[in-house]
Formats: sequence, structure tokens, C-alpha cells
Amino acid sequence: MKIYFAHSMLTYNTPEEVAQREYLETLGTVICPNRDIYAKGKKDYQAHANTCDMVVCSEFMGFVGRGVASQVQDSLILEVPVKLIRWDEVTGKCSLHNVEGLVNVTEERDWKVRYATIVIKQDKSEDGANETGNID
Repeated sequence: MKIYFAHSMLTYNTPEEVAQREYLETLGTVICPNRDIYAKGKKDYQAHANTCDMVVCSEFMGFVGRGVASQVQDSLILEVPVKLIRWDEVTGKCSLHNVEGLVNVTEERDWKVRYATIVIKQDKSEDGANETGNID
């Protein structure tokens, strides 16, 4: 499975990014914009996401910026499965949650951090995490 990891540039090279990427690498081949696109001077992130079987996004401070929001929105329109990954800094564990639909724009002027929120399904995700991100 080929997975596109959509996440904020503000999390590039952080322990959170590393933990989430390593977790995703247990599920398949990961296209990480930080490592595979941005570092090589490429910019067309959505074109790379469109080549993948799944898009996994992460939040920064509970939100996503405009770039991640656009990638999620475009992927959902194309009916590419989209999941939200969350990392628990205390336990070091990651959990995946099914994204329900389009993102809700919360602050159009803050395109880096608080641009949108992700709506996840209220049922349990594939790894046993519920809508709050806790493992039952």
C-alpha cells in the first residue's frame, strides 16, 4: 500500500513526525513531503498524493493548515481513503481515525495553523481507537 503523509511543515523533523512516519511505514510505503518532496525542491504535493492508495493527515495544535486541508479535501472528492493519525506523546503510540468528510474551515486568514479542523467518524477506527483518539 502506498500512503501519502499530509502534515504541517511546522512538524517537520520533530519527534511527532518521526513517530507518525515510522508507524505509517509499518503499514506500507510512505510518501513523506518533508523527506520525499520538499527536501528535493518539488512543490506539487497533491500530484504526489494522487498517486497513493491512502492519504493520512495529522493535526498541529488540533488543526490543519490550508495545504493539508486542500489535500484532504481533494482526496475525499477523488474517493481516496483519508485517515487522521494522532500521536500520544506520553505513550508514544499512534492511532488512526477514519475521516468522515470535508474539513470545516475555521479561520481562513490563518492558513498555517488554525485554517481548518478534521471531522472524524464517530465509530471505532481500524486500530481500536475511538473518536477521542483513546484506545479502548
